[in-house]
Amino acid sequence: VDKKETINNAESYWIKVIIPDFINEKYGDGSAYSIQQHKFYRGHFKIRNSFKTWKKTIDEKLNSAKFIYAYSTCPDCLMHDYGTNHYKVKNVIRKINSIVKELTAKHPDVLFIAISDHGMIDAEHLNIETIPGFIDTLKTDKIIVESRFASFFVKDEKAFLNIYKNNEILNKNFALISKKDFLNKNIFGYVNKNDINPISTQSIGDYFLIAQNKLTLNDKYATHHLKGHHAGQMEDEYLISLQIYNN
Repeated sequence: VDKKETINNAESYWIKVIIPDFINEKYGDGSAYSIQQHKFYRGHFKIRNSFKTWKKTIDEKLNSAKFIYAYSTCPDCLMHDYGTNHYKVKNVIRKINSIVKELTAKHPDVLFIAISDHGMIDAEHLNIETIPGFIDTLKTDKIIVESRFASFFVKDEKAFLNIYKNNEILNKNFALISKKDFLNKNIFGYVNKNDINPISTQSIGDYFLIAQNKLTLNDKYATHHLKGHHAGQMEDEYLISLQIYNN
């Protein structure tokens, strides 16, 4: 398949289910909404102003909708730039808490479910080019997927595994798993193997190095190092809390 064609038609390789669209198809337009906080960015104080409009829009739609998916990119975006304990992060968390408290009280007959998609930790960084011989074992010097869930296309498997075995920075800080074991252990979820599109398995590397502590892998293509990160195996980044109101 032509590379350009593959990129332009990426969505055709995945099953994409938008819950509000599904509900609207069944119950009619206006039954469900997806309300994204970042789409209300306006002016110099874009985050502060966006929360005002976000809350107002949710409040208005709650009077008639059967379902609302309300998503906020913050504090995630702020944690990436400033770390997990910055005052800007704490202010946003307080703001979201205030919005949830106000909306749940104003709409007591509505079930509210609040959940995050992941946690976050303050990261430390290691460029893979500083690991002796590591780049030479790879087909490409780029990290695939995530810095803390790093995947690699390997051209010299024996040398790659030998470096991991003998380099304490790698074997003490990152768990190693092959693509074969990765798929067999259903790490991306349980699915009939016959239903997996070849494009998806071809797009991930031959081996994964998964962060076990704050140390995070980077390559030379990283434009900047994120202060806050996720996708590794630390408890603060993989545990999520579920909150239910008015049940």
